[in-house]
Amino acid sequence: VAPAPLDVVWEEGGVPMISDQFQQNFGQAVPDGTGGAFMVWEDWREEDQPRLYGQRMAADGTKFWARDGVPLAPIGSRASSAVSDEAGGFIVAYLINATTDEAHVRYLQRFDGGGRPLWGAEGIVVTAEESYSSSSAQLVADGRHGAWVIWRDWQPAQSTLGLSVQHLSAEGSVTIPRERELIAGHIFSAQPA
Repeated sequence: VAPAPLDVVWEEGGVPMISDQFQQNFGQAVPDGTGGAFMVWEDWREEDQPRLYGQRMAADGTKFWARDGVPLAPIGSRASSAVSDEAGGFIVAYLINATTDEAHVRYLQRFDGGGRPLWGAEGIVVTAEESYSSSSAQLVADGRHGAWVIWRDWQPAQSTLGLSVQHLSAEGSVTIPRERELIAGHIFSAQPA
């Protein structure tokens, strides 16, 4: 029995995410529950700083939102991780002021299927301003339209480097008390001169 021919619905080489030549990094695709996907990426089109952008696409490559995507977070935001909220939307973890020598804040934001934020204008803060968290956070859906996030975190005030975890409910409530979110860490002490 010969295999059935495949119907190619997209153009050869795929569908371009944006029409202009901006630099994009860290693209991720998250299923939308209808055969399409939410695309999330870090974009450098504005003021020489990154900004998180997104797009929703149908299975045939049709774009639902603005031609070149829509901003999902403020200027200075960097992509980290994205996951479906299992309710027709998605959740994104991102950093703001994420440079190598500057403290920054990690946020989580939940969006509906139209790209509208559900957890306030900027999302929910999950790290303190005095932490230097890694950009490599991982998200997982909790099965109840919220998410778990785990990340590497350096907290200079406590001289602690380790892994932190947090859970946000569907409504955006932080469920783990701050003093319990460090799950594994190492205390560093200054060496005598």
